[in-house]
Amino acid sequence: MTFAKQLITAAAFSLMAGTASAALIQAGPTQIQTVERTATTWDRTFTFNLYNAADFGGRELQKVELTLEGLSFTTFELTPTTFVRSAEGTFGAEIISNISVGGPKLDIDVSPSTKASGTRLPAGQTYSFGRLEGQDFDAAEVTVASELANFAGNGTFTVDLEATANIILTVVGGNYTSEQSSFASATYTVKYFIEEAANDPAQVPAPGSLALLGAGLLAFSARKKKAK
Repeated sequence: MTFAKQLITAAAFSLMAGTASAALIQAGPTQIQTVERTATTWDRTFTFNLYNAADFGGRELQKVELTLEGLSFTTFELTPTTFVRSAEGTFGAEIISNISVGGPKLDIDVSPSTKASGTRLPAGQTYSFGRLEGQDFDAAEVTVASELANFAGNGTFTVDLEATANIILTVVGGNYTSEQSSFASATYTVKYFIEEAANDPAQVPAPGSLALLGAGLLAFSARKKKAK
């Protein structure tokens, strides 16, 4: 076998091998549910569609991705009744998810928060920590067949979200009064993934592509012989 033919054969096998292990593609659009900025404490229930294999040629579900993003917005004002040497704290919210399928280990929580501090605060004057914003993100992935089965079917599943204000304040010296407001928002997303079909045109090398590759390699071989 000539060098050019060897290259053509190797290239063809390489292209074919690249399609042997099918890649995963997302099945259907991303499902997104959002709680707009709401005063904490709040709770919501989201409903998502299960994966229906009949909609995708009977292909089995291979992976589920769940994500939760949380945002918090807090204002906190402190008015010392006697001189306060320092005040500092963490301000935000805690958002907890509880999914109705797949077991408790699939729950994902976020605690969006931010820190602020003030020093030498005189009595009778109100000190504002300003607009305090925090964000957090968490995700879970399902690939075990027994757990994937919980996400497959014709119906729906639910995700319960609970948000509570989370304010931790430390004051050194003096007494004080305070006023605060806390808000939180959350976005939950669900993605399903399946194996890409083996006969997908994007994954199977077209005969024309192999022919062009072969012609190029043969021309390369001919030029080498001519040069000799």
